[in-house]
Amino acid sequence: MRKLKVDSAFISIFLFSVIFFSYEEGMSYITQLLAIPLVVLFLVRSFILKDGFIVPLEFCLVGFWLVFSIVSGIFAVDFNVFFNQFLTCLQVMGIAFVLFNLLVWLKSSTLVWSNIFFSTLIMSVFVLQYPTRYYIHDRLAGRLENANLYALALVIAYVYALNRIIGSRSVAMKLFCLSSIPFILYLIGEAGSRKGIIAVVCFGILTMILHYRYIFEKPIIVRLSIAVALIVLVVISSYYIYQSKHIQRLEGVYIALKSGNISKADQSFKHRLQLYDYGWKMAVKHPVLGMGLNNFRVVLAKNSNSSKGVYSHSNMIELLASTGFIGFAIYYSIYGSIFVKLIKLRRKYWKLWEDENKELYITTFALFIIFGLYDFAMVSYQGKLSWIILSSIIASTAILAEQNP
Repeated sequence: MRKLKVDSAFISIFLFSVIFFSYEEGMSYITQLLAIPLVVLFLVRSFILKDGFIVPLEFCLVGFWLVFSIVSGIFAVDFNVFFNQFLTCLQVMGIAFVLFNLLVWLKSSTLVWSNIFFSTLIMSVFVLQYPTRYYIHDRLAGRLENANLYALALVIAYVYALNRIIGSRSVAMKLFCLSSIPFILYLIGEAGSRKGIIAVVCFGILTMILHYRYIFEKPIIVRLSIAVALIVLVVISSYYIYQSKHIQRLEGVYIALKSGNISKADQSFKHRLQLYDYGWKMAVKHPVLGMGLNNFRVVLAKNSNSSKGVYSHSNMIELLASTGFIGFAIYYSIYGSIFVKLIKLRRKYWKLWEDENKELYITTFALFIIFGLYDFAMVSYQGKLSWIILSSIIASTAILAEQNP
């Protein structure tokens, strides 16, 4: 028991540092130092305590992709840019593997989600004390220095909170999570993230689909309470979304898609479409090996002085351009493996598992869908927070697979 508490404490401190320090200029070394105890703990448990470690299919595929990216990098447009990015991926995916095994040993992938929930709330209270420092181009970026990445952390917090409202047996926890929802929605609005707003709406629908059987198995008074709480959440969500000062970013996309006229979208959306188009052309031009990791910005800078240093704003386009169609297929086979496992686990979850495992399955499935949707409009393959979330999803599928029906 003491060993489990020590493991949990190390993980919690590390996760807090990722949210609070790792994206701040000059502060990332704190997170790097706090990752060392996790690695030491992993090595001690694996080789001294003989606990062993697990290498799931997803991390085998990660290894294949890293090897392929080296082959691609040999022919990169700018080898130095590739090499620096490769080292980043190696570090990020390495600590993700360590975290995966620690979570499986603890049998608690929710440790990641709960820490993101509380760390993001604490960080948000802190940044709101400095109303100008943490806004970038009038959008709240928090200490993550990126409004869309900050919105991703908030969406994870939102998913965790909503599932705790429905699934927690603690009334205090239900009330705390319910009271946190308006704050989280306000922050997503301040971040001005279209992905964040869409994810909130999608998850609201998804959670109802996944939870409907669970809800209707409860006594009538519980069903009524849940229904009232959800109605309140829908009203609050609608209010904060439509009152957001950045709602025009979403409205412009909607008008453009409805009319079929892209010119009616805002400049940000049109610029992203141009980047996607350029990235696709580069992928077609280099279909086998791509241009090398992070070389999209290098090639773009050579052809457009106004777009110097810009990445593609889409993980899919970035991987197609960077590692070609083969690298793209290897990387997204990781997602395919997770999806297949979740579909297979659904049969056990739906018919046989207890409420705690149902909630874990629902949260895992929802986070996986949201994370996949985010990849359409955010580069995530090298991100610390992104791989922490993905490793927790992989760990959760492994934990669920081990449960006895």
